[in-house]
Formats: sequence, structure tokens, C-alpha cells
Amino acid sequence: LVRGLLASEPGARPSAQEALDRRWTARPEDLPSDAPPLPVMRRRLSSGFQSLEDGQPATNEPAPEIVVKTVYLVRHGEALHNIEERKAKSQAVAEAAERGLAPTCEAVKTLSEKARKLVLEDAAFHDAPLSATGKVMALNAQGEINQLLGQGFPQPSCILVSPLERTLQTAALVFPGHPSTHVVEALRERRTGLPCDERKRADVVAMRQTFDYMSFNHLAEHDSRRGFDFDGDGGPEDKDELRSRTRAFLEDLRAQEDDVVAV
Repeated sequence: LVRGLLASEPGARPSAQEALDRRWTARPEDLPSDAPPLPVMRRRLSSGFQSLEDGQPATNEPAPEIVVKTVYLVRHGEALHNIEERKAKSQAVAEAAERGLAPTCEAVKTLSEKARKLVLEDAAFHDAPLSATGKVMALNAQGEINQLLGQGFPQPSCILVSPLERTLQTAALVFPGHPSTHVVEALRERRTGLPCDERKRADVVAMRQTFDYMSFNHLAEHDSRRGFDFDGDGGPEDKDELRSRTRAFLEDLRAQEDDVVAV
């Protein structure tokens, strides 16, 4: 289904009804006799779902109510630091070639990656905005979503967006002026400690005319409650902390009233 929705030719994409009619889960009786066994579903208790082990309920808790939502997932466009990352990698490869090193050798890969990471430490890229190409990417994404809407897919009633400038700009281009656009801290990039992944204060960004129709209430509450000091949030996030934050967001998404959401 996902491959069909992403097909380059609009005519090859399924309609909304075809997507809704598609079977979403595979059952053992539907598989060929030589197919590998289906993986066992496991849920973490902390996610609010019933844990399953070997296909059997691990507790006697009642199964949660099934919630069906349509979620549009939109990636932000190219940002300024992404351009410099590519330039730094290319320059490192070129300099290594002058020293007789093959581009595919491990030493060159290490030098290239080191050059890329060095760019990200540049304070000039604090909360980096979209590049010109990134803005075109966002407009192209808007066109793709409009084509889906033209095929009968539902219009998002709510837009949830990360507070980083590149994501706010993407949302403003893909869903311009949407009356229910909410800036949510939980959606931000992993806190790496790098300038490009650090955001501005809610009150500063909310004053921008480009974003004045967006709701920064959630972000302002976060900044007021925890202070705009990410060292107070535990500094850079590790991957486990990021997963925990993501699981909490999914529970919030499941609980909210809107059935059609863009993230």
C-alpha cells in the first residue's frame, strides 16, 4: 500500500476507498505454504498497550479500544547545514584522493565523516533554516499531498510540528495558514547538543509573521515549566530517551480527538 501511495504516476496510486479496503494485517492462512512464520507481536507495558508474548496476553487487562487515524508523515526539506555537510565530505574525499587514497577505503570514509561532523559544530547553523532547495522540496510535498486529497484522501484537521525552524518553515509551505497548527516539543529532533539541533525560545519564534497563525501554547508551557535550559532536561538525549519521548507522543496522538493528522 505504501509503495502504491508513493508511486510517481498519480494514476498508479490507490484511491482513498481502495486504501481503506486493503487488508492491513497478514494472517497465517493467507500466506503461501513456504512463507516464513509471521513475527510475534510484542508491546511494552509502558506504551499503554497489552503486552503479548508468544501470541498470548501477558496480563488479564482488557484489550484497549481500537483507534483508527489517518496520519500524514512529512519530512522537512533540505536545511543550510545539510549543504555544508555535503561540501565538507566532498572536500575531504578530494583531499584524500590527492594523497592517493581510494574514495572507498575506510580511512577516507572516516575522514569524510569527521569533516561532516565538524561542520555541525559551527554555531552559525544554530536552528538552521531551509535552503532554497529545501523550500522547493516542501512545495513539492504540498503538491503530492494535494494529489492525495484529490483522490479522496481526507484533509488533515490538525497539523503537529516540531519547533525547529526548518520544520516550521516546511509546515508553513505544505499547509499554509492551517487554522489548527500546533508546535509540539515532543516532535523535535533528538537533542544532540549540536547547534543545528537546538531551537529558539517559543516567545521568539511565535513573533515571526510567517508562523503567527500557529499555536505555540504547548511550547511556551514547556519553556515556562522546565525553563529554556536544555541542560536542565538532562543534556543531549540518548536513543533510549528518544524512544521514550516518541512512545509518549504516540499515546498522546492516539488519545487526541482529531482523526486526520499531519505530523
